[in-house]
Amino acid sequence: MRIGKGSPSSWSLGVLVLLLLPSPSDAAFQWSEHPDAGNLVTTAQMVSGPGELVRIVGSVYPQDQDLYCISINDPSTFSASVPFNGPTDLWLFDEQGRGIAMTRAQTPAETSMGRVWLSGALIPAEGLYLIGVTRSPSGNAGPPTSAVSLAGRIWSASILGEHAPDGPGAGSTLITWSESPNTPGWGYDIQFTGTGACDATVALEGTSWSVMKATFGD
Repeated sequence: MRIGKGSPSSWSLGVLVLLLLPSPSDAAFQWSEHPDAGNLVTTAQMVSGPGELVRIVGSVYPQDQDLYCISINDPSTFSASVPFNGPTDLWLFDEQGRGIAMTRAQTPAETSMGRVWLSGALIPAEGLYLIGVTRSPSGNAGPPTSAVSLAGRIWSASILGEHAPDGPGAGSTLITWSESPNTPGWGYDIQFTGTGACDATVALEGTSWSVMKATFGD
């Protein structure tokens, strides 16, 4: 039987094809650092890809800080975590570079399941954010790494675990980092939930009859 352009069978076939095709919102991707990610708002690496961002893989050399632009689609489901490999720091800024949250673990006992975690508890709304990853020296080898604004440290260097900005530079934007010359390099693997690309586009939520008619004919 020949299926005509405007027959109900052709419409049904078109709907079936649309239902079977993977939606961009169902896709997931990981990002690999390339080239070296910058450490300021203007040099942060812009993560690009379809669907949900599930991980970022990269490395920092001694006295290095990596910053990535991501989108947080739902603060209630957001998480970022990285395996503990010595004193480890995760940082979250808004897209202007104002501090939102950071977490630090100095020993394995300060981790959860061997990972250092950030949650969405302090995130005010969905949107674009900057996620940073750094190391700090072990023991008494040097002071912890600090994010710094014109007014000083954005977070206190002495508090462990997840917390909001509490330093003299809280409320101002990131302009530099303070890091000990004894800070080691390392490779990291940040895993995410509730995140997407920095250049994320609006996914197709549904298809109206008018769109399907325009595609498959009257």
